Amino acid sequence: MKMKKVVLLFCLIIIGSSCMNKLLVVSKNKILDIQDNNLPDKQCILGTWDICSAEDSDGSQTLYNICPIIYFFQDGNGKLVFPSKNCFFQWAITEANSIVFSFNSKEDKELFITKDTEFNLNFYNKNKLQYLELIQKGNKNIYFLSRNRINSPCSNESVIQD
Repeated sequence: MKMKKVVLLFCLIIIGSSCMNKLLVVSKNKILDIQDNNLPDKQCILGTWDICSAEDSDGSQTLYNICPIIYFFQDGNGKLVFPSKNCFFQWAITEANSIVFSFNSKEDKELFITKDTEFNLNFYNKNKLQYLELIQKGNKNIYFLSRNRINSPCSNESVIQD
């Protein structure tokens, strides 16, 4: 009887380690997706981001003295905080790795970072930060969002080292 328990335990360990290898493969595929500029899901966008720089379609960069803060909430709402005013919006991820913003008021739309409402997304981790690039579909301006990787929903994804 004791020998059967030992054999059974041994089989469970082998099966368990086999399953762990499959989980690692799934994890590696997810990492490859992120390196290929695909977002795993909207969980990676949730939370607080700083917008400290932008790049025009001609390549010139703008660095902000005071970085607006953008919040993406689980319910699809969001808030863009400037020193003197707030802008409220709704957001949704499309299947084509795009984000679409909508607004309840004309004032909120005018306060937003740009007049465009649809952007391509590029998400990546670099050193201790996460980056989310909002790339305008119309004129290819890029807004660079960043945050600390600690306690973020996607903090365990692949990291680009300098």
